Amino acid sequence: ASIVHPDIILRPVLFMIQQVVLLVVGFAALSLLVGRMATRALTRPLEALREAAERVSNGDFSVQLALHGGSDFVTVKKAFNGMTKQVVSLLSFAREQAKMEGEMELAQEVQNRFIPATSVEVAGHNIVSSVQMAQKCGGDWWGFLEVPQPDSQPLLVLLIGDVTGHGTSSALLTAVVQGA
Repeated sequence: ASIVHPDIILRPVLFMIQQVVLLVVGFAALSLLVGRMATRALTRPLEALREAAERVSNGDFSVQLALHGGSDFVTVKKAFNGMTKQVVSLLSFAREQAKMEGEMELAQEVQNRFIPATSVEVAGHNIVSSVQMAQKCGGDWWGFLEVPQPDSQPLLVLLIGDVTGHGTSSALLTAVVQGA
């Protein structure tokens, strides 16, 4: 038997257990806090990239990411910014191309209205034609005039024109000449 009470003997052991538990809880809390901060440092740039990608997928190509953070993130952000600029450039180019094609089709339609049908019968003559443009529209044209003669059949004047060059400017000059 012991003359010292058991509570007195166990008090230092209980104190040490309390200290160890507090130390373990403190380290766990500190580890969670540091882990959360490290995770946020890694996920914040990824979240910004995800939000920017969603905006781009919804048609907002004005998105540009700020170039700060770790070097790998800066590399990805630069690539993303370059990609959005390239998409904007390609969309602008496609719009211009579509506009130009529309204008070329209109110019071609206008020019085709200036050229007579492929087979025309006038003043006792059958005129058959074929016009092959080097481009969608150009400066090629043909036409005819019937000039009345007092005592005979009308005089048939055949007109053939070719403005130098190709494209819309030649077609417009041909239209002006044909109109005159």
